[in-house]
Amino acid sequence: MKLRFFIYIIIISLISILFLFGCGTNTVIESPPAPSYELFTGVVRYPGNLYFPSRVRLVITLNEHNMFDGITSFVVSQTINNPQRFPVNYTLRYLSEEVNSSSFFSITYTLYREVDTDPFLYAESEKVRESELINPVDITLIPY
Repeated sequence: MKLRFFIYIIIISLISILFLFGCGTNTVIESPPAPSYELFTGVVRYPGNLYFPSRVRLVITLNEHNMFDGITSFVVSQTINNPQRFPVNYTLRYLSEEVNSSSFFSITYTLYREVDTDPFLYAESEKVRESELINPVDITLIPY
């Protein structure tokens, strides 16, 4: 009787172990692919050795120009507060999936003084294709 009970316990234990470890499925959860960010770098210059002692902000904006419908849309911008001395290096990061590769792109550079809403200095790049955005842009600001 004890032997039969012992055998039942062993059989039940083996079945439980097989059920616990044998029924598990190895599912691999695939995470969605990471977004593909593109980087665009450049240098903003101002003639001479100008120092801005007051508070200024430099706003660099990447715009997309759709040649089919003529619409210009904002892609990304970077604001640099109190750059003080020029040249100023910058990097713009944007999602390549959010832009149309057949469009043209331009970069605007606007320097504002303190609380002014009108630009103090300004520059705009030529319109280029997305493939040309890999080349750093060296631009010089001019009075607005």
